[in-house]
Amino acid sequence: MSGDVTHACVASGVCALLQSKRQEIQEEYVRVLRDEIGPHYSLRPVEELRDTTRSSVAAYFAILCADDWGPMESFVEEIAERRFPLRFPLSEVQKAFAAFRDICVPCLTEQFRGEKLDTALAILDRTVDRAINLFSDTYQRLHLEEIRKTADELAEAHRRLQAQYEEVAEAARIKSQFFANMSHELRSPMNSIIGYTELLLDGIDGPVAPEQRQSLLKILANSRYLLKLINDVLDLSKIEAGKVELQPRPFDVSELVREAFDAVEPLAFRKRLALRSRVAEDVGVVTADTDKLKQVLINLFSNAVKFTAEGEVVCSVRRDGDQLTVDVTDTGIGIRPEDQERIFHKFFQVESALGRDHKGSGLGLPLSRMLVELMGGRLEVESEPGKGSRFTFTVPELRVAPGPGEAPSREGGRPRVLVIEDDPSALELLRKLIEAAGMEVLVASGGTEGLQAARRERPSVVTLDLLMPHVDGWQVLAELKADPETRSIPVVIVSCLDRREEGLRRGAAAFVVKPIVREDFIRTLRLVTGAGSGAAP
Repeated sequence: MSGDVTHACVASGVCALLQSKRQEIQEEYVRVLRDEIGPHYSLRPVEELRDTTRSSVAAYFAILCADDWGPMESFVEEIAERRFPLRFPLSEVQKAFAAFRDICVPCLTEQFRGEKLDTALAILDRTVDRAINLFSDTYQRLHLEEIRKTADELAEAHRRLQAQYEEVAEAARIKSQFFANMSHELRSPMNSIIGYTELLLDGIDGPVAPEQRQSLLKILANSRYLLKLINDVLDLSKIEAGKVELQPRPFDVSELVREAFDAVEPLAFRKRLALRSRVAEDVGVVTADTDKLKQVLINLFSNAVKFTAEGEVVCSVRRDGDQLTVDVTDTGIGIRPEDQERIFHKFFQVESALGRDHKGSGLGLPLSRMLVELMGGRLEVESEPGKGSRFTFTVPELRVAPGPGEAPSREGGRPRVLVIEDDPSALELLRKLIEAAGMEVLVASGGTEGLQAARRERPSVVTLDLLMPHVDGWQVLAELKADPETRSIPVVIVSCLDRREEGLRRGAAAFVVKPIVREDFIRTLRLVTGAGSGAAP
C-alpha cells in the first residue's frame, strides 16, 4: 500500500512540476522539432510545429495527471494521418514523440532525488514508450492499409486490362479465323484452275494454238500469283492465331540458299541480274525449320530482284556462336528512311517506278519478319535511296521441345507461381502482389503440401519460405532439386534470413530478403520465369 501511495504522490508531483513549466516545455519542444529531429520536421512551418507541440504536450499531461489516454489516442490518429501521406519516416516521428522525455528529464532531476527520481523517470519512460508504441502501431496499420489498397487497385487495373486484352485477342482471333477459312475456301478452286491450265498447256486434251497458249500462260501466271497471296494470308492468320509450330531439322545451308535462288532465277535471268551466294566455311549443317527459313529467303530474294534494275543480289551467311546470321544485299533503288519500318506493315506498298512494274501484295516482308520472330530471331533493314538495301536476320539454332524434366510453359505465356509459405498473412500478401502483376498463383501452407503441389502442378516458379515447421525450406529446396520432375523449376527463396549465398549454392534461382520490395520482387519473378534457370540478383 505504501508503495502505491508513494507512486501516486510522485506521479502527482510530476504532474504539478511539469504543469508549472508547461510554456517552457512547449517552446523547447518546438525548437527541438525544428532543429534536431530531421529534415521532414525542419521544413514544416513554425506555426504548424507550435500547434503540434501544444496537442502533444496536452495529451502527455492528460496521461501524467489523470491517466487519461483518450487525448493521446486521438492525437496519435491525427498525427499519423497527417504525417503518413507526406511520407515522414517512422523513425523520425518516433524521435519526435521521444523528444518530450528528453525535454522533461532535466526538470525532474532538479526536483527529485533518489528513489523518488527513479519513480518519476520510470513514470515518464512508461508514458513516452507507450505513446511511441501506440503511434507505431497506427503508422503500420496505415501502411498495411495502403498496401492492401494499392494491391486491390493494381488487381482491378489488371482485371480491366485483362478484359480489354481478351476483347482485342478475340477480335484478332475472329479476324484470323475469317482469313483462314476464306483462304481455305479459295485455295481448293485455285489449285484446280492452276492444275487444269497446266494440263491444257501440256496438250493433254489436244493441241493448243499459239494465241491460246499465250492466254493460258497469263491465266497460269495470275493464278499462281493469286495462290501465293492466299497462302501468305493463310500463313499470317495461322501465325497470329498461334497455330504455327516449328519443325526443326538439320540441313545444309549452302544447299538451302541455292534452292531459294532457283525460285527467283527466271526473273533475275530476264533482268540480267547476278545471284551470288557467300556462305562461310564454318556454317555447314545447322538445325532450324527448313521450310520457314526457305520461305523467308525466297521472299527476300524476290523483293531484291523486283526492285533491282541492274547489278546483283548477294546472300551472305555466317555463324555467330549458336546463331545463323543472313544478309541479303541488292544494288537496287533503296528505301527511304521513313519507309524502312513501314515496309514491314501488312499491305504497305513502296511507291516507285519499279514497284509499279512489279506490284506486290505487301505481305512478303511482314510475313518474313513474323516467321523470323517465330524462329526466335529478328529481321532488320539498312538502306539508302539509289544505292540499294541490305536485309539482315539472325536465327538461333532450334532445339527439340521440352522433355519430361523441364518446367512446362502455360498457354498464353502467363506464368504460374507456387507460393510455399506457412504464415497466412505473408502468404496472402504474396498472393495479392503476384496476382496484381498478372501471374497465376498457387498456394501451399507448408513444406509437404508445397512439394506435392510442385510435382502435381509443375509451376513456372516456386517462392519458398525457409522458416517453416515440420519440413523447412532447406529440405523442400533439396527435394525439389533432387527430383528429375521438378529440378528445372526455378525456386525464389523469400525469407527473413539473409543467407543468399547459401541459397544460391543449394540451387535457388534467386534470394529475396523480407520485408520484400514489391518492384524488386516482381522483377525477380519475371526474370527467373523468363530465363528459366540461373541465379538472379
